[in-house]
Amino acid sequence: QSVQHSSFEVEVPSDLGVRYKLLNTDNKPLITINGSKESYKWEISDLQAYKLEKHSGSSDNYVPQVLFAPNKFQLDDYEGDMSTWKGFGDWYNSVYLKTTQLKEDRKQFYKTLVKDESTDIGKARLLYNYLQHNMRYVSIQLGIGGLQPFPASFVDDKKYGDCKALSNYLKSALDAVGVKSNVVIIEGSTNPGNVYQDFPAHYFNHVILCIPQPKDSIWLECTSTTLPFAELGTWTENRKAMMVTADGGVLINTPVSTYQSNTGSIYTVIDVNEEGGAKVNLRYNLQGDDRNDMLMYFHDLKDDEKRKFFISNMEWKHPDVLDISNSKNKDHPYIVTANMEYEKIYSFNAGSKLFFESRLYPIFDEEIPENEKRIRDYYFISPYQSFDTTVYKFPAGFTMETMPKNKTVKFPFAEYTCTYIWDAASHTLSSFALLQIKERIIKASDYSKLIDFKKQVMADMNEKIVMKKE
Repeated sequence: QSVQHSSFEVEVPSDLGVRYKLLNTDNKPLITINGSKESYKWEISDLQAYKLEKHSGSSDNYVPQVLFAPNKFQLDDYEGDMSTWKGFGDWYNSVYLKTTQLKEDRKQFYKTLVKDESTDIGKARLLYNYLQHNMRYVSIQLGIGGLQPFPASFVDDKKYGDCKALSNYLKSALDAVGVKSNVVIIEGSTNPGNVYQDFPAHYFNHVILCIPQPKDSIWLECTSTTLPFAELGTWTENRKAMMVTADGGVLINTPVSTYQSNTGSIYTVIDVNEEGGAKVNLRYNLQGDDRNDMLMYFHDLKDDEKRKFFISNMEWKHPDVLDISNSKNKDHPYIVTANMEYEKIYSFNAGSKLFFESRLYPIFDEEIPENEKRIRDYYFISPYQSFDTTVYKFPAGFTMETMPKNKTVKFPFAEYTCTYIWDAASHTLSSFALLQIKERIIKASDYSKLIDFKKQVMADMNEKIVMKKE
């Protein structure tokens, strides 16, 4: 949207001042001093509209804007100084100070719960498991409740709390058993904004917990009943956040996800009958972000809703009969199995020739629009890899006419391979595909290569298996 004219003015007491940071603009303010007050004024005219490029990450990377933050501030009776990360963390410490106490009998309860564990990790795992099975997330904020949690004793008694209340509760339980941890103030989003080291400010809307370790600290999402111990999801990984320590705030980076940790593996057997119908059996193993999504959006659905989810969200060829089941205990990896029946499994025929899809779902379906002049980086939600094994079993009387050629597409940021093996003796065709999105962010300078990658993969996905029926 274009802007004909816009102005913005900030007036503050001189002894307090205000901080600002320019992003993607050099439009500095007009500063005037009037007695004990300072005024900062921005004006802009004739700002042209531009077309947003899809999957461009945070608008902080390209939208002209001005960030503001106070130096000294006060909420309720809590005075603070946000001019440094240390000072901002000190304020959080004061706000949390009166909320971390548990009753003595509850402290003893947690000590008894972990009495057979000798390591901090073992104790933390047991307490996180207890949290997941006994507490629930409820978003209630009162007073400065957006920043100050309910007391740990309240959560322990009522069995609910929001993100900061649950994190503060678990921190208090860990304190009771001698395991040190720190709350981490963070932005929870699949498309987070930037956090700047040189500009301390309140960028955040969420709280998680960290147990510092000499190597590979333990990160805990306390609002989730499904995430494995020490694993974050797309909502909080790959970003900067403020850890609140005894010495104040420290800006840190949360773990970076890898494509190896986000793995889906599908094994499908398609038993074709003489009329061209088929019975299909599949097993789907999920780890990482896809597993977490299935637990959040699929696991607790009713059977009919699960079938709809499977067909629509996973984009499987619509069957005539579908029986689906899954892991009962939210295991890791998470497993989905399905039995399907199709009256016609092939896509179309030309006389005695039947044309079959290489697999019954799209192994790659990312939205990557063609754009020869893209100027912004492209962001995947997370890196990942997918393995697919599809086995066609044909009856006697079906002979191989044409099968797709083996395919390999390699770039530094992504890879795709697919291999086909025909066993004439058993009338079996097996295909083995691997798709890897190795990097979450693709530089704009490599976007043409990403388009090429998609075209080559899609071309292979559209190849048909041609069988001749005698």
